[in-house]
Amino acid sequence: MRAVAIAIALAALATQAHAEATPEFIREYQAGVDAYRLGKFAEAKAHLEKARSIDPKLPGPHRFLAAVAQGEQRFADCVTDARTAIELNPQSKEIAETRKLHDDCRASAGRPAFRGDLVENGAIAVSTTPEGASVTINHLMYGGTPLLPRTIPIGKLDIEIAKAGYKSVHLTDVSALPGIVTDIIIELEVDPGTATKPPPIDPNPGKVAQGYVVIPTGAEATIDATKVEPGKIARDPGTYTVELRAPGKDLWRRRVRITANQATPLVPSYIDTEARAGTERLGLGVAGAGVAIVVVGFAATILAHQEAATAREYDRVERTRDPSIPLADTIKVEPLHTQADIDGANNRAHRDWLIGDLAFGVGAATIVAGAYLLYRGAPERTDVPPRFAIIPSATGAMISKSVTW
Repeated sequence: MRAVAIAIALAALATQAHAEATPEFIREYQAGVDAYRLGKFAEAKAHLEKARSIDPKLPGPHRFLAAVAQGEQRFADCVTDARTAIELNPQSKEIAETRKLHDDCRASAGRPAFRGDLVENGAIAVSTTPEGASVTINHLMYGGTPLLPRTIPIGKLDIEIAKAGYKSVHLTDVSALPGIVTDIIIELEVDPGTATKPPPIDPNPGKVAQGYVVIPTGAEATIDATKVEPGKIARDPGTYTVELRAPGKDLWRRRVRITANQATPLVPSYIDTEARAGTERLGLGVAGAGVAIVVVGFAATILAHQEAATAREYDRVERTRDPSIPLADTIKVEPLHTQADIDGANNRAHRDWLIGDLAFGVGAATIVAGAYLLYRGAPERTDVPPRFAIIPSATGAMISKSVTW
């Protein structure tokens, strides 16, 4: 049923194709469409390929060849043919269906999807074998492979792909089409001119080469909870947790990547314990003051409600007082309330509303300031893996430093 739905959605193309095509093209094209609708993919492919050879600039055969390839699970061919149909006629009435066919086949081929809505924008994805090649598009560096789909202006692209030890690839006139992802898939060729000498023969092939971590003086140190002395410590390659304890300083914990035949020096950035604890105490005090101010705001708000209710009650009593009864008698039941009494209650309510609003604002700001100081003054957690002291990367290493406010 799905194949028939695709065929029906794309069949409207036939009228447009017939208006520009030769009788021979029309005959082969229609035979291919009919065979496709009957599920005779091999027969449909033969007729459609013949129609395409007669006039390769008409998009119809390419669309249906993409649908045939999808039915035969030749998803890479489906992507290629659907893309060609889109490029030949991007204004087609069936462009949405063709783009969906293209995207479905990309997904079935295991290619990464674009996360978002391209609308009329283009996107590009670049993958290489091996990975790790740099990608430059229109003289702008886009990153390394695999380059996941990202938006790019539609039109012609100039692409340069380079990796040390491999021949560079330069692609020109690559078209970025609207609404779909343009895939660039390259198998890099080794550059014989950059071939390196074979590594020296290891005299001890069964022995694992060790690396070193350099522990500074002035602190007690442990590596994976094992106490060590300051100096150059040998360990097998791998990741270790190093802890340093210096007098008057917080515990310094980091993960360290030890590499064979390399020494990794540690340069700890200690935090003064008393200064940090003082910041923590200050934060606690400021946050507590903020809570107290908010409580004052609540109290003022309650008083404002009460004063406003009093003003309304005074006004109600005076408006409902029976003028036919002597005032001297009615005030025995309900005291007389003047306009000044009503205005006074309203003024007190407005004053308390203002105090409440100010207290809420100041209290909230104070609590935020206290929370920030508590964050700054909090000791480093020891129940989670620590940060890397030296972050390993594909091309070397990066130093990881703490961010201080």
